[in-house]
Amino acid sequence: MLDDFPEKLKSFILSPAEAFRKVKDGDTGEALVYYVVLLVIYSVLSGIVNYFRIDPIMEALYSTVPAGTVAIFDIMSIIYGIVGGIVGFFIIGIIIHLFVLIVGGKMGLEQTFKSVAYASTPGFLLGWIPVIGILFALYGIIVQIIGIRELQEVSTGRATLAVMLPVIILFGLIFIAIFFFLFAVVAATGMAA
Repeated sequence: MLDDFPEKLKSFILSPAEAFRKVKDGDTGEALVYYVVLLVIYSVLSGIVNYFRIDPIMEALYSTVPAGTVAIFDIMSIIYGIVGGIVGFFIIGIIIHLFVLIVGGKMGLEQTFKSVAYASTPGFLLGWIPVIGILFALYGIIVQIIGIRELQEVSTGRATLAVMLPVIILFGLIFIAIFFFLFAVVAATGMAA
């Protein structure tokens, strides 16, 4: 099942369109195993980076926390990262698939799940690297769009809508929540007058 794992890693980073065409008729279970293996690798490497405070953000957060407590936090973050990643896989897959249906995709939920699994490659493989990891996560969004296009047989524009609309809606809701929170703080403290 994982015989071609290194080749898949390489192809989903360097030539994702071709890689998605190769897995189109593949097993969804194999895609899930691939995802979980990458998720475990990512979670462990992120935990190591956090523990040794290689990431400047984590350095600032952990600067006053005792080392033993940091170790417990990091072990728990690895466990929660794996569990949350598996649950998130299904939630994200279903949400994206709803938007795939809206834009005209008809190839089924399994194809969307495969796209989500394989599009995680850049973010999970290299996203744990401090500071620049975000670039690989962003590249993962591009790979996700390519995956939806190839596996759901929709145009690039429709695939982009299916992937980006949930992100835009999420950020819109966060913005609205922050706005209402700030409005409530201003109103409660009388700073408006």
